[in-house]
Amino acid sequence: MQSRFFFTRHGPFKYPAMFAARFHTATVVQAGYRKKDGPHKPHTAYPTASKNQYKLPPETATLLTKLANANNDAQHSRILEYLKFQARITQAENEKFREHLAIREREQQMEMKRLIHDNRELYAAFRRERNERGRWDSNFNLRGAVDSDTNSSLPKQKKSLNGPSTKRRSRGGGIQANLNQIMELSEFKETLSKVLKDRGLRGDDVWHCLNILYPTLSKYAHGNDGDIVLRGIYHPDNERAGLVALMRVQGRWKEPCSWREEPEEVDY
Repeated sequence: MQSRFFFTRHGPFKYPAMFAARFHTATVVQAGYRKKDGPHKPHTAYPTASKNQYKLPPETATLLTKLANANNDAQHSRILEYLKFQARITQAENEKFREHLAIREREQQMEMKRLIHDNRELYAAFRRERNERGRWDSNFNLRGAVDSDTNSSLPKQKKSLNGPSTKRRSRGGGIQANLNQIMELSEFKETLSKVLKDRGLRGDDVWHCLNILYPTLSKYAHGNDGDIVLRGIYHPDNERAGLVALMRVQGRWKEPCSWREEPEEVDY
């Protein structure tokens, strides 16, 4: 009769599972190696392979090397294609951005040209308005100033006349005659000489303008309601020089007229 127990050196077991449950698998394996190879040696419980045990044949090694290289080349190709794709996307975005900048720049250039044109038109309108108003102001104020100088200031300055007056042909009635008397003052002659020297003008030309100064200023209405402004755009050099001398002389009198000189403007 066959025994129903599984006998080991540790005792009888009815089932092999009871034996496996009592002893660890590693213990059983180590016991098997000791029985085969002799007494137990430390660190030699498991079999070790020699250096040449798993050496591949040259053909297999070459084939594996080729496969690895082919795999690397394929991977590099995929990476290169991805980088090229990203570069194309970036280049397309840059092109769109440059086109947008070009459009904005053209729009800004057009807006700048429009503003420059509008500014020039406004400046031209301002110049026309100011010149028209200044022409009237100049004629009003200058003739009024001459009237004021000759009527109110001359009687007080007659004592400064240097000798008999030189007869001059005058047009413009009594006002021009009084102006001629002012021109005989030594103070006026000295001032006029300085003005001629500073401006490099001939005395005969300036005296000719002074002899017809009042008729020239009488072409329009007269009156004196503000500062006297001598603008180069309205008066020639000789006429302006004589007016400057006259204004400087009357500036030393009692209750003189306020005045200033503005050179001829250069448009741009």
